[in-house]
Amino acid sequence: MKKSTIHRPNTTERTHYIPSQKPEISLYPKLLYAGVLKRSATWREEPHSHAFLEVVFVKSGSGEAVVGGKRYALASGDILIYNAHTLHNEFSLEYDPLEIYFFAAEKIELSGLPKGHLVAQGRSELVHTGEDAEKFAFCFSALAKESQSEAHMAKEMTESLTRATLILILRLLMSDSEQYLKINRLYFKAKTYIDEHFAEINSVDEICRTQHISNYYLTHLFKSHSGTTPLRYLIGKKLELAKTLLKTTTLTARAISLNYGWEDAAYFSKVFKAREKMTPLEYRAANNVDTQSRA
Repeated sequence: MKKSTIHRPNTTERTHYIPSQKPEISLYPKLLYAGVLKRSATWREEPHSHAFLEVVFVKSGSGEAVVGGKRYALASGDILIYNAHTLHNEFSLEYDPLEIYFFAAEKIELSGLPKGHLVAQGRSELVHTGEDAEKFAFCFSALAKESQSEAHMAKEMTESLTRATLILILRLLMSDSEQYLKINRLYFKAKTYIDEHFAEINSVDEICRTQHISNYYLTHLFKSHSGTTPLRYLIGKKLELAKTLLKTTTLTARAISLNYGWEDAAYFSKVFKAREKMTPLEYRAANNVDTQSRA
């Protein structure tokens, strides 16, 4: 079938550019607030966190920020990303006070990242905008102005500007590492599989087979994103279920081990005692579960 022409054929003077039809992300944030911090030599914010994403753009000046225990020097054109539930604060340097734009948004749900996160664990929260600094200055400034505007369709403008600004930031992050989102997706795909099937999984090798990934790489992903190994994460999920069953049912430790993915009752009891500092029966007794009519 002959491909149809949208308008007219390209000529030497006139060229039609057709945008890509392949979306890479689904991102529809809700803006909570946007604002400006004027230059102040004595300004210092107290450490705090919140349940939503916050993004800061340094318009001018110098300062420092502490994000999740990491310290960053700030300069004009820098962007700071505060993931949800991350402790942070920033402050000006007296000789060159900061002037910043900022905004906060919720409903940030990117594939491969926890809710409210724009950067993965272990990556820098500081982004240098370089030659794109003017573009970001315009976006942040326009967002702050539209947020206080009563003009027609101000809400639609702030929603569009918020989404566009976040996409521009993601583009910078992805240009820094082409596999930025792909790596995150691999980790969360494996983590989701464990979360949904841990009671049936007997070994990490089973996870590797279903996710088509090597044991070495899976371990690398888990250590990078969560600071633990896939085996420890799997055991932790199994133990949480076992503790719930010990508190709410009369199933024996043997029945729990046979039905919920443990090698045998002895191994289950050994791991349980190592983690909880008591045997499964001692845990059940300590949680006042009725021991009568137990199977």
